[in-house]
Amino acid sequence: PESPTTQGALGDVLLDLGRAEEALASYQRAQALAPNDSVWPLRISEAALRLGRSDLAADAARQAETLAPQAPATALARGRVALA
Repeated sequence: PESPTTQGALGDVLLDLGRAEEALASYQRAQALAPNDSVWPLRISEAALRLGRSDLAADAARQAETLAPQAPATALARGRVALA
């Protein structure tokens, strides 16, 4: 599907099922479809953390912060990365 919302929902289901690598790919497709939406880098960051890919998680959290600097979720993502 060519909808970022659909790709994101698929990623959420996959992440809940413990399929973080596939979830990451879905979130990356969602981001490609909606590059100015901060939700996708946040979800990429979460999936990357579950995969132990802290560098990717940190990059995604920074990107989310650039897109939405005042959003509380970006501060939460940075904190999760810092604790990883």
